[in-house]
Amino acid sequence: MKQRHIIVLSICMFMIATWYVLLVIPTKQKFTELQNNLHNANVQISDFRKIMMIAPEFYETHEKIKRQKLQLSSQLYSKENLLSLFDELENMAEKNGLDVIEFTPSVEELLRINHQMPEDNKPQTLNIIVTLSGQLADIGTFVKGVESENFYQGVDFCRILNSVDGQINSNFVYGFKAVLGAIRKP
Repeated sequence: MKQRHIIVLSICMFMIATWYVLLVIPTKQKFTELQNNLHNANVQISDFRKIMMIAPEFYETHEKIKRQKLQLSSQLYSKENLLSLFDELENMAEKNGLDVIEFTPSVEELLRINHQMPEDNKPQTLNIIVTLSGQLADIGTFVKGVESENFYQGVDFCRILNSVDGQINSNFVYGFKAVLGAIRKP
């Protein structure tokens, strides 16, 4: 009879151990996992609430910055800026006794600049080609004056053409980069 009790007790202990291993431990793990998920969800909801409280202010600030950027970019390149640049170059040529034959920014470049948003903290530049006629000393003074201006960014090329018939005046083709919107207002 004692042996029967030991067998029954062993079977019961085995069943309890099996029940504990198969049912209680996975249930505890699922419960712990659900608690962790619930905690993470509460943290996400808290973060979402904070974001939703800040969102209108952020959106308003974003729209304000967007409007300012559009306003500044519209000031960077305008027809007035380009015309004032050409007027400045023409005035400098006249002061040095030179005749302006033509200004030629390429149409492709003007269209590209017109449709391109300017990069942050980087001014828009335009390649300008000025064709002049005059004496070499005057041309040198003109180039020196252009290179000292705040719109001047750097030379692209320089070509001097003299005729064979001995004319005093030379034709001068000067290509340089100009910063748009950088003309000093008198």
